[in-house]
Amino acid sequence: MSIGVSTSKRVAFFGTPELSATYLNALVDSGFNVVCVVTRPPKRRGRGSFMSPSPVEEAARQSNLRVIYSLDQLDAETYDLGLVVAYGRIIPEAVLNRRPLINVHYSLLPKYRGAAPMQWAILSGDQTSGVTLMRVREEMDAGEIYDQVTIEIDGLYLSDLSDVLTKLGVEMVLRWFSRPDEWVSSGVAQVGEISYAPKLEKEIFQIKWDRSVDEIEKVVRLGRSFTYLNGRRFAILRGRPLEDDIFIPLRPGSVVREAPNPFISCGRGALVPEAVRPEGSKEMSFESFLLGHRDQNLFFG
Repeated sequence: MSIGVSTSKRVAFFGTPELSATYLNALVDSGFNVVCVVTRPPKRRGRGSFMSPSPVEEAARQSNLRVIYSLDQLDAETYDLGLVVAYGRIIPEAVLNRRPLINVHYSLLPKYRGAAPMQWAILSGDQTSGVTLMRVREEMDAGEIYDQVTIEIDGLYLSDLSDVLTKLGVEMVLRWFSRPDEWVSSGVAQVGEISYAPKLEKEIFQIKWDRSVDEIEKVVRLGRSFTYLNGRRFAILRGRPLEDDIFIPLRPGSVVREAPNPFISCGRGALVPEAVRPEGSKEMSFESFLLGHRDQNLFFG
């Protein structure tokens, strides 16, 4: 059987979150013959009994595509090629051997194999990152590479980086999946130092004010950073280092109400919060938050 692909080839799609739905919609909008969608089953959301489908399932239903939850329901005779984007489950070797599956990975493999490549690129202070199109093999993120695109990421927040890499990844998928030649067998082995990007634990996102502002800014760029104020959770959504490299003889975590940019002292340097969300409140600027808190000795920790 030919394993080249064009829009006439039958494609099985594997994915679950909103990011994955972007790829599914792109395939459908570009006229690809998506014959089935494999996704995680609906989850219970909130306190009620309502079961919420995954974003990929919602997108599939809107396009009247067949949805399955179990790989046992996947019939290899119904598709020629698969695209896997953040499916969220290990695909067994038996399935991989039936038809070629292609994956989009948000790193420059073999760097950052694993679940959180973008996050670890930010935490590691990398200046560049990228997206890789690769063959799915039994060993995690170790398959042959078809294509890679490199970008500068210095200063990018995780959400911005994801948007950029998704745009590039979609373009890459559409370009390669439209090729009429036998490209699936043309991947090349990964070369270079292998590193891993495991899922981040919750404590990674808690700001430790005794660290340098450069380290703290990287955590803030993940979009989920938090600290505590008077025992209540306090999210810092965006922030930047204080431009002036001055020594601040204050306990780390102390607030300095200096106009026009109030800041929080760190182990070295200081962070200027730009967008925050106190527990039980909506997102606001740090200046707006301080207007409602006249205590001159605010301390985060």
